[in-house]
Amino acid sequence: MKAYALSQGLDVKDLYDGKKSLVKKGILPRTRTPRFQRAQVAGVVEMRWQVQLPNGVTVTVSGSVDAGVLGTVLKTAATAWMPAS
Repeated sequence: MKAYALSQGLDVKDLYDGKKSLVKKGILPRTRTPRFQRAQVAGVVEMRWQVQLPNGVTVTVSGSVDAGVLGTVLKTAATAWMPAS
């Protein structure tokens, strides 16, 4: 595209902008597939969170979790339990 634009005395950005405009109007087809697809929830499953901390403690929580509460639990578990030396 760059070589063609230069040979025709055009700015390559103008070519891309023009193509984008034609695609939006439906005159040109999309040349690539969309990056995201719609998703649907098939059913409700039990939520279960499990976090392995560097000190070896594993925290497991079932159900929905408030971010503030989870943060407090993780901080407490990370600092309160220390392995025996």
